[in-house]
Amino acid sequence: METTSEKFDARQTSIRVRHVHNPSKVGETTGEVRFRAGRDVATIRLSNGEIGYIPVDQLERVPLHESRIDAFVSRRVGGPEQLAHQLLAEKIGGDLTDVYYSMGSGRADFHPHQFRPVLKFVESVGRRILIADEVGLGKTISAIYIWKELQARGDARRLLIVCPAALRDKWQYELLNRFSIEARQVDAATLITDIETTLRDPLNAFVRIGSFEGLRARRLDSDEEIQTTRQRLMRLVQDNIASDSSLFDLAIIDEAHAARNSETANYHFVEAVRDSAASLVMLTATPLQTHSENLFNLLRLIDPDRFVSFDTFEQARRANVPIVEALNALLRTPPDREGFRRHLDAALRESLLKHDKLLQDFAKNVVLDWSETQRIRAARTLESRSLLADVMVRTRKREAFPNRVIRQPWVLNVSLSAEEQRLYRTLSERIRAFARQQHPGIPGEFILIGRQRQLASCIPAALAGWQESGHLQDLLWEDLGAEFVEREDDEATVVIEDLIGGHDFEAGDLSHPLIF
Repeated sequence: METTSEKFDARQTSIRVRHVHNPSKVGETTGEVRFRAGRDVATIRLSNGEIGYIPVDQLERVPLHESRIDAFVSRRVGGPEQLAHQLLAEKIGGDLTDVYYSMGSGRADFHPHQFRPVLKFVESVGRRILIADEVGLGKTISAIYIWKELQARGDARRLLIVCPAALRDKWQYELLNRFSIEARQVDAATLITDIETTLRDPLNAFVRIGSFEGLRARRLDSDEEIQTTRQRLMRLVQDNIASDSSLFDLAIIDEAHAARNSETANYHFVEAVRDSAASLVMLTATPLQTHSENLFNLLRLIDPDRFVSFDTFEQARRANVPIVEALNALLRTPPDREGFRRHLDAALRESLLKHDKLLQDFAKNVVLDWSETQRIRAARTLESRSLLADVMVRTRKREAFPNRVIRQPWVLNVSLSAEEQRLYRTLSERIRAFARQQHPGIPGEFILIGRQRQLASCIPAALAGWQESGHLQDLLWEDLGAEFVEREDDEATVVIEDLIGGHDFEAGDLSHPLIF
């Protein structure tokens, strides 16, 4: 590589040179050198067309090859104006991680928390992320914003969305009505056609929505015989691992917890899609179900090289607990100041965190006036030290909507009459017995609880509802041995002779609801 120390003769023509102290001042020698004020001054034709006079000892030859990093290390930088030009060029190039290039590209309502996953995704090394926001916070919108961001930053052409079959219409609606993106619902055969077209033409573009049920298949051995269309799709995806060209520029897996079991076809298919896609976004409101192994399997789909074993994941998860608790204490309304400091100190005692210099500096220097703005800034810094922060983002409703309506439940105790108590108790016993007889493998309480809730809310309303739905005669006659009589004035009378000793119980006799 040619360097700036290379000698040159300013009396020669057409040599590209620049000012040592202002590298943005570039031009070519004219061959004219004059002696002025005790030094040689060269006449330079600058790149803007003007003529400049620069002392020869302040000129250097422009390198044939020089990266911006090399120029910065050598302190060959221009003034503020040149810096602004360089930053603008970088921004237009689409490479800055703290700039959102697709802002305003959709018609969705603006909610700041929906852009957190986008920026987290852009900052991630592998362009893979698990979005685990609580229900109702718009994970679908966040995922589509990521797709729009990829399009704004590069040449993203192919999007595959995999979700439960019941959610395909929802995805198609959101894409079309909020972002004017036309998506097509596909089965395995149609997706095979799309992939084969892409293999012939890398510029092929599509947005496809498929279901777990219609696409999934177990991983195939190299010599395994293909018997179904879904197996053929699986083979095609397995055999085309992403490299310079990918089958999908982005794959979105909705309700990703459906792939939490590594032994299922759902997991195998998502794993194959991950390997054939340039980027991956997984969505779930419940990343942890019954056991932390569920979360481990999801994160292993995100980054298999990092999450190799469950034991190492568990060590990281346990070390991460005080970070999460400190965040919760910080963002609680009102904030738990004592708990914040206690959990922060506990995090610094964890073996995986105690050598984290940034966390140490944060804990040492953080001074809060506990204003909302300062708490948010502190929370962002603390969140960045989470051991899972680069692969997973989770927003809770209390963080997204701090001024939301707070539910304040209260209990109203009502004394039951003797007839109401007898009816409620007897109905419960009969339903439980019936449930055990019809479904011996299922605890009777599971079937009983729905009917009890209806009775506990309001017995007349429950009976009226059962009558309107056509189930009252089945419930009280076939199941419980009672007789149902419908009067001409549509007022329901339930005769429950064998339940409460022959008393005719009319809806009007029950004057108040039962509330527990």
